[in-house]
Order: sequence, then structure tokens, then C-alpha cells
Amino acid sequence: MFPDAPALVEFAKDERTKQTLQLLFSPQGMDRPILAPPGVPAERVAALREAFHKAINDPAFLEEAAKQRIGIDEVSGDEVADIVRTAYGMPADIIHNAKELMGPAGATTE
Repeated sequence: MFPDAPALVEFAKDERTKQTLQLLFSPQGMDRPILAPPGVPAERVAALREAFHKAINDPAFLEEAAKQRIGIDEVSGDEVADIVRTAYGMPADIIHNAKELMGPAGATTE
């Protein structure tokens, strides 16, 4: 919506705050991902990614989206995988900090 506006993460004063914000906002970077369970064969993942890429870039699809004033900004499978990998790779203290910031919504039954 505002491509030239700085992201909140850019205002972080230290690495811990930056990582916490990255974790909290990671779902937004994926928009509405299509996910598959672990263990899906690589060739099947590649086929799904290719099909999604072709569908989201189809001229008729893009024309219809434009008519409905829907912005289309593809997030590739590789980008989604990187976001998930980064989120799951965050240190335990960052995860704990993010849960605390989320309040009851981030509470677990640990």
C-alpha cells in the first residue's frame, strides 16, 4: 500500500527487538500461503509452485483481479519457505518475548 514507507522493523534499536518484530510480523510477509505437510517429495513441491506461479500470473486472472481492484503481489514458494525457516529458527528467548508481547493470544498450555 505504501511501498516507500519504512517497515516498523527498521526502527528497532537492537537485534533482540528486531528479531522479535520479524517473528511477530512473519505471517504478513507470506500473505495467504498455500502450505503442504513435511515430507512432500521435492518434485511435487516444484510442480505445485510452478502451477501456482502460472495461475497467479495468468492474464485472465490478473485482468479479473484488476476489475475487482484486487492487488496481486506474488510471494514465491522459496520466499515463504525462507520466512517459515527463519521464524522456526528464532532463538527461544525471542519466541518467549514474542509470546509475552502477544498477551493471552500468545499464551500456551506449557
